Amino acid sequence: MRNSAYNHWGADMKEEKKVLIDARRINKTFKKGQLAVTVIEGMDLQIYEGDFTVIMGRSGSGKSTLLYCISAMDSLSAGEVFLEGRRISNLSERDIAFVRTNKLAFIFQSFNLFSDMTFFDNIAYVGYQSGRGKQAVNEKAEQLLGMLGISGERDKYPGETSGGQQQRAAIARALINDPQIIFGDEPTGALSLSAGENVLNILSELNAGNLTIILVTHDVNVATRATRLLYLTDGRLDGELLMERYEAASAAERKMKVINFLNERGW
Repeated sequence: MRNSAYNHWGADMKEEKKVLIDARRINKTFKKGQLAVTVIEGMDLQIYEGDFTVIMGRSGSGKSTLLYCISAMDSLSAGEVFLEGRRISNLSERDIAFVRTNKLAFIFQSFNLFSDMTFFDNIAYVGYQSGRGKQAVNEKAEQLLGMLGISGERDKYPGETSGGQQQRAAIARALINDPQIIFGDEPTGALSLSAGENVLNILSELNAGNLTIILVTHDVNVATRATRLLYLTDGRLDGELLMERYEAASAAERKMKVINFLNERGW
C-alpha cells in the first residue's frame, strides 16, 4: 500500500522486496441501466515477490473484484496496474493473453477443468498454448502430476475423481508454464476440511520456494497461511497484518493473531 496509515502487526518485519504488481488509484464501477455501483474506489496496492497475500473482508467488500482487476482478468474503470513496471491494464487482447499464459495463473473454487479431457490433457493443454515444444510440456505435466500426488489419476476425467484431486490438477495446470504469480479465488471453498488442508499445504510449500501467491477467501484457516493479510471494507483497504512464512508448529498462534486482527475490524 502507498502512503497508508494502517495499523500493522509485525510491520518491523517488512523488508525491501521486489514489487511485482503496482496498482495505482484503481476504480471499478459496475453499471446497470441508470444505476452505478462503485466496488473498488481509488485504491493503491503493491504486491511483493515471494509473499503469500490473502485478501479478506465481508461479503460485498470487493475482494474478488480486486483480484480480477490486479490480475488483468477484468478491466478498470479508472487507474492503472503495472506488472514489473509494465502497464497491463488496458492492453490489447493479444498482449494480455500472452501475460495470462506466461506470467500469471489462476485457481478457482469451481476448478474450471475441461470435463471431456483427462487430468493429463487438462494440464498439458495449457502448456501447449505457451508455444513450447510438445515433449517439454508433456514431461513437465508428468512431473507435476507426480509432485502433486495424482499420477494415479493421470488418465481419469474430472468427473471420475474427488474434489481434492481435481483441485490438485488445477494447481498443476496453473504451474505448467512456470508463472510468477498464482491467483486464487476461494480455491478451497468447495473442498472438505481435509482436502482443503492438503491443498493449503501444497500452496504453502510452493510459497516456501518463493512463488508469489494471492488468494481471496473467507476462511480463517486459509488466512493463517498468509505472510500478508489485507482486509477490505467497502472497496477500500482497511488493514494489513504481516507474518512470517507458515510453519505448522506456529499454526495455533497464527490463527489467534488472524482472529484478533479480523475481530478488530468487525468481521
